[in-house]
Parts: sequence; structure tokens; C-alpha cells
Amino acid sequence: MNEVKLEPWELMSAAKDVLGVPALGRILAVCNQQVYRQIRNPEHTQDSIRPPIQRIRTLIYELEQGGERELVEGILNYMAEGADMHVTPNSCQQPDKDSIEGECLDDYPPLMELHEAIRSGADLRELERLAERAKVEIEETVSAVRLEREG
Repeated sequence: MNEVKLEPWELMSAAKDVLGVPALGRILAVCNQQVYRQIRNPEHTQDSIRPPIQRIRTLIYELEQGGERELVEGILNYMAEGADMHVTPNSCQQPDKDSIEGECLDDYPPLMELHEAIRSGADLRELERLAERAKVEIEETVSAVRLEREG
């Protein structure tokens, strides 16, 4: 299922097949009729409605376009936690320094901040946020090395 890109109504239909209409209605706080309207192919029916998953995607897109990447990552990671997963960007981080040495030096502050937060007993969510920042810096360093070596 993860190799084929499904439309939102198809995802909802698959969820209905797994959970059943009554359970899906309870989870989404809608009546059964609304669930059925969400799983209809909009190309073949006039009374389909956009499922919540499609509305959340629009929300995420608008936030990303508004420059709220950290908030978007927070929303996506919150949703992924339900399946014991974590979200990572598809693209490689682009270096933001002019040299590999500059990128290497950039790795230290977020790593030190993470270590200090660990020592001070910070909340796990804060540690995860700080770890993501450190990973981004390290990815930028690796990208800089890759660009230099591959030309």
C-alpha cells in the first residue's frame, strides 16, 4: 500500500475496510452517512465530501508555504507517533555554510544543546526536537562533503 499513491477517499475506504463504518464514525465524530460520503470516489458521485485526511494535508501545505516547517514537523510527528513512527524529510539538507569546516563547526551547538537538555532532565518531546535540529546540521555537513567529492 505504501508503494502505490492512493487518493484520500481510497485511504479512507481502506480504513473503513479495516475498522468498519461504526468505529470510523466514532473516531472521526461523524455519523455513518458522513463516513460513506468520505469514501466515495468524487469523480463518480456528486455527494462525496473531502475526508479529514485531505483537509489535514491542505493545512500542512498551507503552513509549509507560510514558512512554519517546525510546526508542520510537529503535526506530522504527532500523527506518526500513533504508529510508533517518526517523520523525516525526503530531500537532503542543503549546506548553509561556504565550507566543510564551517558545516562541521555548525554541528556542535545543536548537539551541545541536546546534551545539556539531557543532563538537565528535559521533556522527551523537547529532546526529540533538539535531536532533529542536530540531525539536520549533520545532514548539511554530509551534503557539503558529498557536493565537494562528487563535484
